[in-house]
Amino acid sequence: MKNQKMKWCFLSFIVTCFLFCTLTPPTFADTNEKDMEKWKQWIKNNSYSLEPTKDSRKDHLKFLKKVLKRKRIVQLGETTHGSNEMSATKVELIKYLHEELGYDVLAFESGFAETNGAYRQLHDLSSSEMMKRSIFRVWHTKEVADLFQYLQEQEKKGDPLKLTGFDIQVMRDLFTQSTYNWIKQVDSSKAELLKQAEENIVELRNQKTENDFVKEQAKINEQYSTLERFVEEHRKELAALSPQQEQDVDVLLQSLKLRKETLMRYCLPDWKFVHNIPIYDIEEHPMVLRDRMMAENLEFLAEKMYPKEKISVWGHNYHVRKNNSKVKYVNSINMIEGLEHLL
Repeated sequence: MKNQKMKWCFLSFIVTCFLFCTLTPPTFADTNEKDMEKWKQWIKNNSYSLEPTKDSRKDHLKFLKKVLKRKRIVQLGETTHGSNEMSATKVELIKYLHEELGYDVLAFESGFAETNGAYRQLHDLSSSEMMKRSIFRVWHTKEVADLFQYLQEQEKKGDPLKLTGFDIQVMRDLFTQSTYNWIKQVDSSKAELLKQAEENIVELRNQKTENDFVKEQAKINEQYSTLERFVEEHRKELAALSPQQEQDVDVLLQSLKLRKETLMRYCLPDWKFVHNIPIYDIEEHPMVLRDRMMAENLEFLAEKMYPKEKISVWGHNYHVRKNNSKVKYVNSINMIEGLEHLL
């Protein structure tokens, strides 16, 4: 009984955090004493207490129907990655949002290319393998595995919960695994080119000098450009070999485009950070760039890829909180040092 009470207290906290990400007024981002009192009062006025119950989640989460009325995107935050209580609670929320409120897209803080590539193989992979091929390892837990089993069950029922991602970080081999055999059926040399480009972009961090980096960067950019042209030229053949046909080809093209954007916008600042080269412009810090690019990816998902669907977002509080620019250390060049423990 004690564990059950702890679980529900934690759930109450999570729902509060969830509402915080969804509804926080802009003035509460700065945490001076005056605003802290306002923030505490806002929490009291907008939090919902959940009591242990034998009833289903349909009963204990029904207040969300009112809270989320006319809300299209729900951002589910977390203070730490991999906590089983945090993950279990979010899985319950996602199931409720899907079944009762029609949130039919789930966007994970993991690679766009990787999550969509794995989802394309929904019928060919076990739920565990699909999880491992799509999201960061920190979430490879029993609680999250249950969510991936749910994805497959909902697909069989004809009520799919679509999986996607909004991160830009390259997850070694995962995009290659899901795409190599598809492209190989049309052109084996281009499949090998994809494999090589993916290996090269991961190894780019290991370049010794900036000149070496820039040369290798240009070579990889041309590899992805060649792959883009190939996909455009062989759209019909590739579509015929994939479950969602033209839609899958569009996602593949977007994945290649994002690889190029990551390569040209993010990788050099990231290389400088890894090699302890000073970054004097806060806008060029890799964490700031990553957040900005993730926001752009979410915008793409909401406006281009799923313009009519309601979307649940799974990510760390740092990435989904509102008014990030109002957090005090973001306005200081000291953020460069302050973020080191987060990366």
